[in-house]
Amino acid sequence: MVPLDLAVDPDLTDALVAASPAMLEVVRQLSIYAIAQTPLVLAGATGTGKTFCAHLAHDWSRRRGAFLAVSAGELNSPLAASELFGHVRGAFTGAAGSRGGYFASARGGTLLLDDFQNLKLSRQKMLLGVLEDGSYRPVGSDRPVSLDCRVVIGLDDDPDTLVEARRLHPHLRYRFGYAVVRLPPLNERREEIPALAQRFLEECAARTGVADGPRVIARDALATLMMGDYPGNVRQLRGMIEAGYLLAKGDAELQTSHLPGSARSGLHYDRRAPRDENLRAMSAALAATGGRIEPAARLIGAGRTTAFRLVKYLGGVERTL
Repeated sequence: MVPLDLAVDPDLTDALVAASPAMLEVVRQLSIYAIAQTPLVLAGATGTGKTFCAHLAHDWSRRRGAFLAVSAGELNSPLAASELFGHVRGAFTGAAGSRGGYFASARGGTLLLDDFQNLKLSRQKMLLGVLEDGSYRPVGSDRPVSLDCRVVIGLDDDPDTLVEARRLHPHLRYRFGYAVVRLPPLNERREEIPALAQRFLEECAARTGVADGPRVIARDALATLMMGDYPGNVRQLRGMIEAGYLLAKGDAELQTSHLPGSARSGLHYDRRAPRDENLRAMSAALAATGGRIEPAARLIGAGRTTAFRLVKYLGGVERTL
């Protein structure tokens, strides 16, 4: 259950789609960790919604300051410390005046450092003292400033895995703590694709500036989306819907023909493929057809006998034909 009693921004909460067990667990964990002051780690592949979840945690925390999201790639410059901590006048050549950094801009709020693993290990060490002491020094100053923002770290994989791969500084691992929320890829939450797709469609007019696009998604197009492969996750799905919306301008429904070619080249049965791949295709097809085996078989191009064999491997129970 979405903890609506924690929500301050109804628009943000309304945008949340959580029906799968994996996403319901994400919501449960976020509702617990949101009220803490300690660092929060969001681990998930690109496009899984780390920025959205960080903003949601900020909203549920009732922190009154700003929510600020920063890509860690911006911090690989020689002026990285100044970008994070700010600087005082004369701290370096060109510092004509004092300037606050990202920590100051997020005062009283939340600072998301996304794709943190892309930051060089030597730069990652800048956070060691901040997380240990709860304070930082602007460049050129000897006066510490108390940290007054919630730090959220966005990673593309599990922290321990990144440490082993030498993409995350080992001393930071334990300073981050164990408030780690793992965001599932879209392929593991396919039952949410219809709701996500419809929500993205409803947002298209405002996002694209085109008002006379379709308002609903045709059943065959929805089945096609359910069968898609999504290495780019939710962000990829949004892009597909926006592209289809523009191509369908003037039509009442978004049809399969309006979708990008990549959406129509999703999961299918291939007798030469490993069994696990065919089982994944069959599982997705069953979800797209409401558990009906023969329509699911047609969707992935499998014969009736093959389809029933795949369902048996899936541990399927009796389904409506």
